[in-house]
Amino acid sequence: WEVFRCETDCVNHNGSCINENLYKTMTDELVTGGYLAAGYDGIHLDDCWMQRKPFRDAQGRLSPDSQRFPSGFKALGDYMHQKNVKFAIYTAESPTTCAG
Repeated sequence: WEVFRCETDCVNHNGSCINENLYKTMTDELVTGGYLAAGYDGIHLDDCWMQRKPFRDAQGRLSPDSQRFPSGFKALGDYMHQKNVKFAIYTAESPTTCAG
């Protein structure tokens, strides 16, 4: 976690921002690095994944940032599940998370 620190500026920090590519790469590394075989079978998005403006959709739901997760969470989850990796996200019941 210390490496990524909620970096959301993918234009200036493409290699270290929280985005779809990062989580696909982490999924691939979990599998090819032998971690999945060793029992590490889940990837959890902790924070900094949500759309900021508007913060919630018309139904009051948080949704992923469309610029950083252009395929959406269904596609990302499908990608992970096809590799037998579990997918989970974190959020808070409060109006915002620690990301602000």
